Amino acid sequence: MVKIVVTKEHYDKVRKIERIANSKIKNIYAPVIECVDGQWGLWNIQKCYQSIDCYIAEVELDMKANNEEEAIAFWRTLQDFAEKQMKKGNPNVGQVYEEH
Repeated sequence: MVKIVVTKEHYDKVRKIERIANSKIKNIYAPVIECVDGQWGLWNIQKCYQSIDCYIAEVELDMKANNEEEAIAFWRTLQDFAEKQMKKGNPNVGQVYEEH
């Protein structure tokens, strides 16, 4: 798990996702495309909170990518899969919340 500083807008977006899903972010699969410590990929948010002077997200690498384009392609594939499963009525697959 890696801690990263995020903007207030990102923090607010996580809170919004939690309200929509009626669950804490650690129970929601909401991958984000990001380069953390030089590693591109899909990072899943485990926790997001406000410290005294900034906003922090704890993230875990879910899918490693060689560059931003590959990470975006992974994200789109996941989004397409989730949409197909939802159309089939599969209740175990939710929506991918981050938009790109």
